[in-house]
Amino acid sequence: MAMEKDVEKSTDSSMHHEETISYQVPPAEQEESARLNLQTILAFVPEGIFDCSLIIANFSPLISYAFIANVSITWRGAYWYMFSLHSCFFILLFFCYNPPDFSMKHRHDGKTKLELLGELDYVGVFLFTAAATLLLVGINFGGRQYEWKSPAVIAPIVVGFACAVALGFWETKMDLKYPLLPPKLFKKVRGFVMVIVVCFVGGMLYYSMTVLWPRQSATLFVPADKPIMRGIYANIFPLGTLTVGLAGTFRLLGGAIATAIYSAILTQTFNDSIVGKVRNAISQTGFPQSSEAALLAATRLNTPAFYATVPGMNAAVRAAAELAYKLALVFLVAIAFGVAATVAAFFTVSTDVRTKTNKRAVVLRNEVNAKEVDAEGNQV
Repeated sequence: MAMEKDVEKSTDSSMHHEETISYQVPPAEQEESARLNLQTILAFVPEGIFDCSLIIANFSPLISYAFIANVSITWRGAYWYMFSLHSCFFILLFFCYNPPDFSMKHRHDGKTKLELLGELDYVGVFLFTAAATLLLVGINFGGRQYEWKSPAVIAPIVVGFACAVALGFWETKMDLKYPLLPPKLFKKVRGFVMVIVVCFVGGMLYYSMTVLWPRQSATLFVPADKPIMRGIYANIFPLGTLTVGLAGTFRLLGGAIATAIYSAILTQTFNDSIVGKVRNAISQTGFPQSSEAALLAATRLNTPAFYATVPGMNAAVRAAAELAYKLALVFLVAIAFGVAATVAAFFTVSTDVRTKTNKRAVVLRNEVNAKEVDAEGNQV
């Protein structure tokens, strides 16, 4: 019995050993896997360099505000600082960046520049540009230069909407080789349309806040005599982002539309309600009614110089006026957009794992063996 058990153990050990050997990765595959892993790591090096550049971007507002606060340098120093940075970036791009040239990009199809120009969707580009421009013009005019019921506001919005409808018919009904908005993508509701909705609404929140937040933070949260702190607060939202393709297009479009909407709220609804708010806040301070207009102007700018020009100004009046000015109208509207984006995000689908590879999207012109591949890294 003991001998039989030893034989069984030996057999099991041998089978286990054979099974282990059968699953070993061949050396050639190991080398290929190591090469792909190295390429993957190197592919993220530019992303790391870009993230490092955000350090400069995050501190630039503070440096600019320091120039403005320092009277001897004057506000022009902020622009010279930005000019020097842009000059350095231009020199580095000119000498160090070598994107694939035209021959690398089109080795696989052999098309000329004239052939590619002829395949562009010019009508789609025109309708898309006209629709976006006219809608934005109408929204920006409304409640500011003209009343909302004015023909100068209604006409651009109506014509812009008509261009958007015409764009939809053009893209779906015409036989286009390279449509601006491929209909096959919009048929993927969860895989594409919901993602575009999230990008659109996300742009409404992100880009509009980068425009409005610096002004709001300086007015609402930072004392008028601390310009450096204004730079710190203004730097919360301006974080770098990369946008590509239709996702970036709709994100930018959403941000432009939202900025117009939020600006209209600030200039019309906000200004209509702020007078009563400030008047109620200072009613118990004994502030002269004849100075209310000057107080409103100083509160909007929130600077010591303007507060000093208001007759009858004191610390109690200033505190009451600043508190009344801190309304949440824009943020209440932003909540509605944020809820819509969150709901749309729940209906998206994850990317298929099988489509994720180590293949690089672009090969630079000065890379090793670049002459033997096209722009996507395919052998030619």
